[in-house]
Amino acid sequence: TRIPGYSLIGGFTRRQHRKGGVAVFANLRLKNKITIISVSSNSSELICETILLKIELKHESLHLLSVYRPPCSNLENAIDILSAELDKIMAVNDPILVMGDVNVDNLIESCDRRNLDKMLLS
Repeated sequence: TRIPGYSLIGGFTRRQHRKGGVAVFANLRLKNKITIISVSSNSSELICETILLKIELKHESLHLLSVYRPPCSNLENAIDILSAELDKIMAVNDPILVMGDVNVDNLIESCDRRNLDKMLLS
């Protein structure tokens, strides 16, 4: 996919299924150094697809975890994948931004919401 004025930084591309995955684009005017820390393995396809980046700002760094979890996937397995990705940067004291679609409705109280929140707060 091409987006005018943006550069593809990286992403997870599905091997076994068409359509889907995760991609991160950056505006071409931004001069920040962006490093790919990890991309989820092929075994995570249709469970929880991720890319983890480090973005260097003027005086600090920021980690960005981009996520897609299909609505039909097992949330416990997806949480395990998310947790493993976040463990890769837990020793670092940089801010962490998790963004994407985990297909959990945060507007209603549910077991799925509690489990996801518990992992993200740990």
